[in-house]
Amino acid sequence: MNIKQMIGIRIAELRNSKGLTQEQLAGMMEISPKYLSSIERGKENPTLNTFIKLSESLGVNFEEIFRFL
Repeated sequence: MNIKQMIGIRIAELRNSKGLTQEQLAGMMEISPKYLSSIERGKENPTLNTFIKLSESLGVNFEEIFRFL
């Protein structure tokens, strides 16, 4: 498993812990559900802005996304 996949799994864990679907979180982030799905599967290279939107939408500190390391 590579780092992008590990980050994706962590994002999915955080999303699920908040009781959100991919569609709901993607809407909050103003991205497509397909793009979020690709991020969670480790297939995309999200920008810093995407990670910031993600942490804000999930209501977690930025570093929580990378807590698995």
